[in-house]
Amino acid sequence: MKYCDYAEAIYEWFKDYYDTQEKSVKDELLESINYNFSKMYHGSRTITMDNNYKITPVLTGSTTDLAKSEGLETVTNFSFIMGLVELARKRANSADDNDVDNQKVTEPYPIVMDAPFSNTDTKHIENITARLPEVAEQVIIFVMDKDWDIAKKELDRHLGSKYVIEKVDNKDDHSVLRREI
Repeated sequence: MKYCDYAEAIYEWFKDYYDTQEKSVKDELLESINYNFSKMYHGSRTITMDNNYKITPVLTGSTTDLAKSEGLETVTNFSFIMGLVELARKRANSADDNDVDNQKVTEPYPIVMDAPFSNTDTKHIENITARLPEVAEQVIIFVMDKDWDIAKKELDRHLGSKYVIEKVDNKDDHSVLRREI
């Protein structure tokens, strides 16, 4: 019985510690998500997050879900991804070598995306691409020409390399990768 009591006490100690740390992380994450959302979305909405980390855009000051568009969903998802990257970087940069909870991480946090702007309007593409270089040290984007024409305005000066995938003999199953920059 004594060992069971010890085990229960240790469990409660870990659970309390975990719950406290999780609340702190959730609060920081939600703050970062909303900051990024405010930089990219041009309207009066904010993001809420439930206990399972599900994020939902709502009218500012409300808790009611709104009708969602694919564009709004894209901006909301970018806000979440950027919030995660920012929080990870912030915690890594502020980590103390003696702090077991937050050991320093020296690797960058890249973001890799395939056609992220397909359902997003021009203004949101501009806002997102203005924010991306501020958040991620490295961004890899697979994007169609029509979306790149908008995104390049903000991303061109940050561009390290640019590759173009070209079809060979106009076939869908054969292509080459050509480096432009």
